Amino acid sequence: MRKSLACTMLLGCLGSLNAQVNLPAAGTGATPFALAQDYRALQWNPAGLAFHCFDRNIRTTAGGFEGGISVRSTMFDRADLWDDLLNRPGSEENWTDLTSSDWIDRIQGQTIELDASAIVAGSYRQVGNWGFAYVHRQSFQAEMKLGEQTASLLFEGGASSLFDFVVLATGDTLANDGSWNLENITQVAQGFGGGALLANVLGDSRLGFSYTKSHEIGMAKSWGKRDDGWQLHTGVGARLILGNGYFSVSADENGELDAFGAFSRGFSVPTLDTVAASILNPTFDRLRNWGPVGQGWGVDIGATISMADQLWISAALNNIGFVEWRGESYFTESVAIESWTATPNSPNNWIDAATEALDPMTWFDQGTTETRQVALPLTLNLGGGLRMGKGLILAADAAFANPENLDSEGMRGGISAVMRLMPWLRIDGGIRKLQNERLRIPIGLVLENPKGGIQVGVQLSDAQGLWRPSSPEIGMNFCFLRWVWMRE
Repeated sequence: MRKSLACTMLLGCLGSLNAQVNLPAAGTGATPFALAQDYRALQWNPAGLAFHCFDRNIRTTAGGFEGGISVRSTMFDRADLWDDLLNRPGSEENWTDLTSSDWIDRIQGQTIELDASAIVAGSYRQVGNWGFAYVHRQSFQAEMKLGEQTASLLFEGGASSLFDFVVLATGDTLANDGSWNLENITQVAQGFGGGALLANVLGDSRLGFSYTKSHEIGMAKSWGKRDDGWQLHTGVGARLILGNGYFSVSADENGELDAFGAFSRGFSVPTLDTVAASILNPTFDRLRNWGPVGQGWGVDIGATISMADQLWISAALNNIGFVEWRGESYFTESVAIESWTATPNSPNNWIDAATEALDPMTWFDQGTTETRQVALPLTLNLGGGLRMGKGLILAADAAFANPENLDSEGMRGGISAVMRLMPWLRIDGGIRKLQNERLRIPIGLVLENPKGGIQVGVQLSDAQGLWRPSSPEIGMNFCFLRWVWMRE
């Protein structure tokens, strides 16, 4: 069971890479805002298109296979889970021998969050005091927090205590006395009776995901001469956002449940009449049926003040904008769950349970058409850095945003040290803090030619698992294809 659990966790993470939030670039430690430069500055600090914190001789850069993935959970911060998973000496199998009710007690109220991002294409060019960049990015975010009743439905299926009777695979009907365990729960084919309100079942849970693609452009300019001492660098970035999927279930400030989803169906036009109407009378709404279900825009503005490339401070306002989603608002308040036929999920298949939880078809039979504007997580970023000699950069940054937004990290802060140990080797490390979560310690390295050429790098999102009994985050940032041209 341990091997199955480990493989499921790994495959669940890797399987999300093809649907890639703007994660730190490999090589920036815990301070991606303070160390943003060239096309990687987009969505962080567009002033970094004109100011190069690592090497002022950069002229052009291009990349196409870099990004990152991170899975974090309050559940991962438990040593007994990792003891079972890694079969450590003294493990008492606290997770592998649980009954279904024990398992639900362990996971209810725990959060699981996934962030993934990939730069499909990126390019940068410096012309005099100007810098220009383009990036095509794909991003995926998901979060899941299960209440007791929601977890019971996902993992116990028809055997959930919400139902009065169960129908076994043999066809026999029995009263549900709540005595089912993980070994015999698969005998239950259906549960019925009880009639719990869906709004109450989902009311203490939070479910959601967002999958978007963006085309981003930016420009920046340096004001003043470097030899004069202080320089001002200003920049602006803009992006077109195209959304292929969005789903959100959460309770508002009044405790009322809100559920909304929008999903791209490609070129699924229901009738030939609609096709003909789109051609003969191409209204904007009809043409939108042929594209993504979400369209929006975002703008970032930033500024950096530097002193001879040795000291700099930066500020930026990010994510000014919104995405408009065309989807459905689902009914929850008066809907009762009378029966449940979904197959129970054993604990080692929790990825399957998460997939079901984020599928509206699991919970809702119908909805009403709705167009909803979802604001981007407006964020204020502050940061700065100090170059000490030729081989060491110290940096710090902080971000402030609304933590209730699906795409937001909330408040974040970090400090970093970037060291060039050899001309071709740069390592970085730091401390990163998110909201009320435990400190993270990212560590990475970059291999590069100081005269230009290919760059590759990799970074662990949190290296504490190498020496601590548990780690709240599993993730990595990578750069496998990036080329840099230097001035002669």
